[in-house]
Amino acid sequence: MTTGYLEKSYAVLKKVISEGAYVQLALRDISAEKDLSIVTKIVYGTLEQYYLLEYNLSLYLEKKPSKTVYILLLIGSFCLKNLNIPDYTIVNEIVDLTGKIGKKELKPFVNGVLRKISQQQVFHPDESSEYYEEVRYNLPRWIIQLIKKQYPNDYGEILNTDTTQMEHVRLNSTRISKNEFERIVDDFIPSQTGYFVRSTPLIRDLFNKGKLTFQSLASTLVVEAAGNIKGKKVLDLCAAPGGKSVFAAEKGAEVLSCDIHEHRLKLISSYASRMGLDLKTIRNDGRKENIALVNLFDIVFIDAPCSGLGVIKKKQDMIFSKKPEDIETLSTIQGDLLENAKNYIKIGGLIIYSTCTITDEENGKVIRTFLKNNPNYVLDIREGVFPENGFIQLLPDDKGMDGYYIARILKIA
Repeated sequence: MTTGYLEKSYAVLKKVISEGAYVQLALRDISAEKDLSIVTKIVYGTLEQYYLLEYNLSLYLEKKPSKTVYILLLIGSFCLKNLNIPDYTIVNEIVDLTGKIGKKELKPFVNGVLRKISQQQVFHPDESSEYYEEVRYNLPRWIIQLIKKQYPNDYGEILNTDTTQMEHVRLNSTRISKNEFERIVDDFIPSQTGYFVRSTPLIRDLFNKGKLTFQSLASTLVVEAAGNIKGKKVLDLCAAPGGKSVFAAEKGAEVLSCDIHEHRLKLISSYASRMGLDLKTIRNDGRKENIALVNLFDIVFIDAPCSGLGVIKKKQDMIFSKKPEDIETLSTIQGDLLENAKNYIKIGGLIIYSTCTITDEENGKVIRTFLKNNPNYVLDIREGVFPENGFIQLLPDDKGMDGYYIARILKIA
């Protein structure tokens, strides 16, 4: 019987699709190891094929049913085409679940749709179809159109899935050397700041022991953009979960990590503790001036809240929580963070602004507006200093790079 993990898969996907939850957090509720593996396969598979499943369901639906029933149809469709379980078992148990969630009257409807799905091949829309690009890239149409408009020559590579199936790690140099890492790990690709690896039991053990941490290459480059920070006073204004703060502290900076939410400060402290550090943290609203912090810091990191479009292909759950109007709201928040951060910088100090998105509205436009309104700040353009133009827009690619924007802003007076 499969009801146990089908029901658990439904519970997870309901949180993700209906409530905008992060899939990794929703999966934490699955305690049994035997269930976690198959539930993870169903959940991620349904998300990764969401628009293909939706297209195939559209062929048999005159209109969408309620969201809860639609999620069951998505799960059933995925399982019918991807799991080695008899079709009748999947159909019967999804139908039973329909009654269990209070939609008993729709059991015949669900049964009919899934039986049609089971009897047909998986259909793909042709290039003339309005569904073609959504299915091809597994993204909503508004995101595809936005990226195509801003990157007419690069959108194909940006929208295609990262095919490396590897994750980026950064070593904790106080606990493991490059030589030791390369001696004990077989499969790796070196990067500027760490390695791309596969998440094996050995890698997870090294992670648990604080010898390395999972941190994207682009994220580590944000800290690299600050240059030599040994002995510098650093404020991380939007620090959670703590990757940049910890990296800066490992480089010898005196770091103060901030977040507006108390529970997120605990994430920072836990991260630092695993890596053998004791970071100072304070609860602080990055958009409101804190008199106690004025003119104290050599460097302020602003890893600003953003649309996340630079990493959305790796985080398919994000497509359910993003809306076109979010970008304007976020750009206002980003501008507010910059305007407040300027109060904390000494003359000659730096603001390192970053986002994990690729829209000009959240990146270049925000910086241009800030510089126009604050003539005592300039882009720090120096040969041989990353980024050489004072800013860089990194784009997602099939080698593991995420879409990130990094700007290095100097206070000159």
